[in-house]
Amino acid sequence: MWIVTKKQTDLFPGQEIDNALQEAQAYLKQMKGYNLTGRQIDADKTLEKVEEVLRNVTEYKLPVEELQEKVDEIKGNLKDIDGRLDDLFNHSLYSLNMAKEAESIIAKSGPNLRNDEISRVI
Repeated sequence: MWIVTKKQTDLFPGQEIDNALQEAQAYLKQMKGYNLTGRQIDADKTLEKVEEVLRNVTEYKLPVEELQEKVDEIKGNLKDIDGRLDDLFNHSLYSLNMAKEAESIIAKSGPNLRNDEISRVI
């Protein structure tokens, strides 16, 4: 961190830049003196592990996504079948009610009417 002192503010702007440059070069020299080889090796190993985990998760995720698509398709098909079964049930109830109504009309007309109708057809 570069701290500006009263003495530095009295300098010409070009001199301030030169002082800042010298300070930065000193920091760079000091940083280059650190031995970071072990840390670099550890960082590379960690990066390799992270990349492996990412590959594994990606390989795991793809089949799950494909299965989800199939499950969604099956759900849609089941909803369609459920709707068709409801329609079939409703039509069956309607047909049953119509048959009962027809039986009621025939019963009210009497058995003779039924025999007369049959003889006319024959």
